[in-house]
Amino acid sequence: MSQLRVKLVREMIASWNSNDRDPDHLRLYLDPSIELSGPLASVSGEPYRGIVGIERWMHGGLGPVLFARCGVRLHTHQRTAAVGPGRRSRLSGRLAGSYGDIVIAADELLDLRNGVVFGVYLQSAKLEGAAGRVTQREAMVAVIAEGLVERLIIYPQAAIDDARGAAEQLAKERE
Repeated sequence: MSQLRVKLVREMIASWNSNDRDPDHLRLYLDPSIELSGPLASVSGEPYRGIVGIERWMHGGLGPVLFARCGVRLHTHQRTAAVGPGRRSRLSGRLAGSYGDIVIAADELLDLRNGVVFGVYLQSAKLEGAAGRVTQREAMVAVIAEGLVERLIIYPQAAIDDARGAAEQLAKERE
């Protein structure tokens, strides 16, 4: 069973990378009452809930805000510019614009048993009109029941160790 949970997460990542983000396709992976929390939930004030919440998260235009809030570096062929809290500029304003070619590359996916999968991944996106990519390492904790993700928690790079500890504790609590 543990390999099936990791396989499910890998399939979700592959689907994301192929730009297959259709709500009907999401239902293959996500429990109808899924709860997504992480840095963006703190912006909106509450977790994203259900497939409609996931759609709002994906298409609500807040993805670039996450990059800006976490102090991500934008790499271009001309320069590297820091973007983050307290550094609002024309460059960070452009981060809130459209971006595409979002790719997730999993570095580590571990089934911690009891329905808990922990992962560390690199997410990158191509900003429209820019030569470079925005990159950010993140961690995620997925709770999987009956073959569907019912809870997904995203952690920024600065909290990867916290994410690992939280995932291990959650797996113990679910014994």
